[in-house]
Amino acid sequence: MYISIIVFVLFTDKNDEPPEKKIEKLEELLKYLVHILKQELGVNDLKEKVVIHSKSINEHFSEPLIKDLQSLKDINDYSQLDTSLVLALLHNLCEGIKPPTRGWDYEPQDDETHVGADIERIRSMWNKYCDDDFELKNLDEVYNRMKQKYGTVAVLGGDWNRKPPHKDQENTEEELEGDGNKDPVHKDEEHSKGLECMKIKIQSIKLNPDCTVEKGIVITENISTALKTLRSKNVVILKGVIGCGKTHALKAIKNHFQERNWKTVWVESENFEGEISHEKPTIFLLDNLFGKFGASVFSQDAVNKTEKALKVIESSKEESKVVIGIHTHVYDEVKKNLKLNFLHQKNITVEMDNLSEAETLLIFKKQLTNGHCEMNPNCWFKTIGFQSVLDKLLKNQGHVGGPFLSLMYCNQHELFSDEAFSVNPVQTLVQYMGRMRHDSPKLYHCLVYLMCVQQYNCEEEPEEWAGEIYVDITKDNFMDLAKTSGLLQVENKRATLAHGLLTTVLFKSAMESEIIIKPVLQRCKIDVILQLLRPTDSTQSDLYLEFTYTESSQTSKNAGKLCAYRLAQICTKQEINHPLMKIEFVKKKCAEYLKRDPKQLKGPK
Repeated sequence: MYISIIVFVLFTDKNDEPPEKKIEKLEELLKYLVHILKQELGVNDLKEKVVIHSKSINEHFSEPLIKDLQSLKDINDYSQLDTSLVLALLHNLCEGIKPPTRGWDYEPQDDETHVGADIERIRSMWNKYCDDDFELKNLDEVYNRMKQKYGTVAVLGGDWNRKPPHKDQENTEEELEGDGNKDPVHKDEEHSKGLECMKIKIQSIKLNPDCTVEKGIVITENISTALKTLRSKNVVILKGVIGCGKTHALKAIKNHFQERNWKTVWVESENFEGEISHEKPTIFLLDNLFGKFGASVFSQDAVNKTEKALKVIESSKEESKVVIGIHTHVYDEVKKNLKLNFLHQKNITVEMDNLSEAETLLIFKKQLTNGHCEMNPNCWFKTIGFQSVLDKLLKNQGHVGGPFLSLMYCNQHELFSDEAFSVNPVQTLVQYMGRMRHDSPKLYHCLVYLMCVQQYNCEEEPEEWAGEIYVDITKDNFMDLAKTSGLLQVENKRATLAHGLLTTVLFKSAMESEIIIKPVLQRCKIDVILQLLRPTDSTQSDLYLEFTYTESSQTSKNAGKLCAYRLAQICTKQEINHPLMKIEFVKKKCAEYLKRDPKQLKGPK
């Protein structure tokens, strides 16, 4: 009896297994790798992760293999991927698979039996086979664990990876599988020959993301360029269209310098010269130079003062730096009418408009986490793939940044469905607000009020004059708005519009309503009027509101008087040469109001 047991053990010892049997098991284990990838990543998730790691994938894999990856339609197509590519995807893109304790490319410890450890063992055993080494000590253990965990579906269900690690796949499927008319012995012989042709080792490849997310901000190449420039320069200008991400870039730069124990100071454009301190090291962050919505600088003296202050910092040998954000349309208007010297330097300017697909995807995913879908788990927009979003963004004409468009997609899904929005976002949003004025007057007028005041304390009732715009602008309605709309944001109980461009949109929309033109022009912040109102044909940008004065229109006359009065108010504090002064009626009324204060036109000082 004992002799029989000994003989049985000798003949079943894994090291005595014929090579053909080991090769068969190894082949089946390769099938399990594809099966595991199917379990871990759906096609959309996989494609998104591939976009984020595109530079590394392009660096390590050939064009035909990448083409196979990009052409995936469903998870069954995974079987067409090269084994080395499958391993790289499992190692780098599957968050549910943890590496062995010693890391990838190292033999796992004997007590590690999790999936990641066995994946590394499969790679190691394949590489030994490529060296004609059949001492595969873990083969049976790994094989049995895979069968126990995943069953035999992976082996019998056709998850065979048809592109094992090979640089030039020359064998056809028929050559590898043999002729069905041949006897089993000949089949095994030819199959072994086929495997011999595929004996290329699998390297452990590290895939790095094209960009990262730090403290909720996507660190784009533009941000990295700005940080690199700051190593040798004391002044950097971030220039781009409205909505391209300049403010987020400034926040990322602030975080970078705070981690290095620099003092960071946010400064306003109009107060910049007076706020420069000598406390070192300090970096000043100036967002929206010369205007948040449109240009607010109309004199050469104002430009010269700003440039003089910047020159002082740039030439300073002290640890003092400044980073400026400026909208392209603001820069262009100032440059058209005034002379720029220091601010015209290209070697300190970072153009912010261009984003890679990886950066666009990560920005979109961050916006999704704070968007409408978070409030509605069953929202249809969750099924929208990134490629569909990218296709929409490619229609953008470039006057508004892609991040703003994707922000609106995430919060107002009907704008994603509206083809016109991606082409002309400002005009489409104005029309959208017009429909909202009719369909949801409470929501619309609360937004108009917020546009006027720019910031609202959610714990207090709106100001009394809010009733001049609409009777139901109340604290309760604002609370409901904050819960249901992505058009405003609340931080520290302070509500603001979700983006500065919405001020432009709401102002233009409000000017289409004769009912609220007067209270809006009377009550909104003077900066809004200064930055957004322009004479007809003075600018080609739809980011401004062209004021058309018509002598025969009483509405036009009243609006002109209000504009003149608001300009007169600011002129009592500073000399201003606003473009509206080119309209003779406005210029005349402004001069008149500087001499007297008509009660019927009084607004906030």
